[in-house]
Amino acid sequence: MSIFKVPMTIRSTQRLGQIARTLTRHGFGHIVGRLKLRRYIPWPGRLRRLGVSTLPGAHRTETTLGMRLVAIAEELGPTFVKLGQVLSSRPDILSGDLMDDLRMLQDQVAPFPTEQAYEIIRQDLKRDVKELFCEFEPVPLASGSVAQTYLAKTRDNQKVVVKVRRPHIENTIKLDMYLLQKLAVSIEKHIPELRPYRPTAIIQDAAKTLFREIDFLNEATVTDQIHAFFKDDPRIIIPDIRWDLTTSRVMTMTYVGGQKFFDAVGDPAMVLDRKKLGETLIETFIGQVLELGVFHADLHPGNLKILPPDRLGLVDFGMAGQIDSSRRVMFIMLLTAGYYRYMDMVVDLLTEMDAITDETPVELLKRDLTILLDKIQALPLEQMNFNLVFNEIVSLARANHVLLPRDFLMMGKSLVMVSGTAMILNPSIKLTDVVVPKVRQALAKLVGPSNLKREALLAMWHGGQMIRDLPHQVREIGRKLIRGQLRTQLDVVQMDNMMQEVDRSSNRLSAAIIVGSLIIGSSIIFHTKVGPNWYGLPLLGLTGYLVAGIMGFWLVVAILRSGKLS
Repeated sequence: MSIFKVPMTIRSTQRLGQIARTLTRHGFGHIVGRLKLRRYIPWPGRLRRLGVSTLPGAHRTETTLGMRLVAIAEELGPTFVKLGQVLSSRPDILSGDLMDDLRMLQDQVAPFPTEQAYEIIRQDLKRDVKELFCEFEPVPLASGSVAQTYLAKTRDNQKVVVKVRRPHIENTIKLDMYLLQKLAVSIEKHIPELRPYRPTAIIQDAAKTLFREIDFLNEATVTDQIHAFFKDDPRIIIPDIRWDLTTSRVMTMTYVGGQKFFDAVGDPAMVLDRKKLGETLIETFIGQVLELGVFHADLHPGNLKILPPDRLGLVDFGMAGQIDSSRRVMFIMLLTAGYYRYMDMVVDLLTEMDAITDETPVELLKRDLTILLDKIQALPLEQMNFNLVFNEIVSLARANHVLLPRDFLMMGKSLVMVSGTAMILNPSIKLTDVVVPKVRQALAKLVGPSNLKREALLAMWHGGQMIRDLPHQVREIGRKLIRGQLRTQLDVVQMDNMMQEVDRSSNRLSAAIIVGSLIIGSSIIFHTKVGPNWYGLPLLGLTGYLVAGIMGFWLVVAILRSGKLS
């Protein structure tokens, strides 16, 4: 359903007008025109923006496309900033230059008053801040578009970080995501060249990510899982969630000490075991992916602490990836099929993951994959570059209209980020020497007897359920066939839109007939001078002309607003 066929509140109409004005101002007036959004711009604004600003590329020629998208996101607020950040991790959709520009989006905004944070804590935890904490720094450590964090100390003298969600951010995000979902449908309808990129799927994915991020219980759960996984590993420090001080809007976790990554690495006086730190970082990430199935998806140096000489602290689990056992097995099968050049199997696996689109040239994809795999296998292990391999894979996917699953992309992007950080610690590190043993260990668990036994039991249960239900289903189909009750449902594409257009056209035609009839009837009354009269003029005739004028004006406005005058 198009966005223009749903009831529009004043707030959503105003927001659409703001989006349309911002897009037009930054050189996307042609998109606004094709989506018929210009109707939401007030008339003075339309007159000011007529002309070159509505033409593609005619505005802000001094900036790149990515820089204009960054400006639009920052102007429209947190929802669009987060959408830009999600897109910056989709190399299968955007080119490298665009992603580089979108990575410039900063999640640093002006802080909201600390008094409001106190009130949110009081509402959610049912007690005043002074009762919950013996110390609470009033100046936030950081302020983002979704939340800001504070340093505090609990009544049991534990140093903690308190993360508080911005007031009213949920309503803003709900409205924006509702409008973006409707706009994505409209884009697929009116801009067919963007259809292969599945705008609706992108927006749905971004909405899921964003709503998970604003519910701190999700981040707290991920943090708690990873903390439990590494609790017996002395090399890794993960924050411990204080569940007694955590809600969907407030999250409290233990403070991770140590030095900031670049402060520690750049200090020549600090004694660090760089080789061990690099290996620990790689092993930590691989363990999260292949054993736990939940991983920190934003392990850049800003989210790492170093506790000299050889311990690492991981913080900020707001962006996390999840990959279940079936996905992990599928990923392993993809690697195996690629290694042995079973390209038909590769395509089948990609199809099962809904990565193959209608625009994908399957035979060309097989050929390109074979060439790329030959190149990768020819490289010596010591020259293997994860960043190069990842970029070539996503470039191939984008060129062949293959939409890789988001969890695989997050995993690949995170591996590139982790390997780059590990090489800062130890430029001579051989990543394959660290990765291959961990992969073999994880593979042994995934295809080991216990896992295979579980999969076999699940398969037997599903098979048994199907066999049990089959006679009943066949009997029901036979009964309906004998009684003539077996029906087939046929959905005609765009039939709803067609029926709505017919209804609207018939309503306008009826209104036009009524207007014409009122004018004719009023003219007859004027000619016959039927009373009562008002200043010598027939009152009924005047009333008929007035009603006809109002209805006619309304009809013309409706036609003009629909954009279908011609």
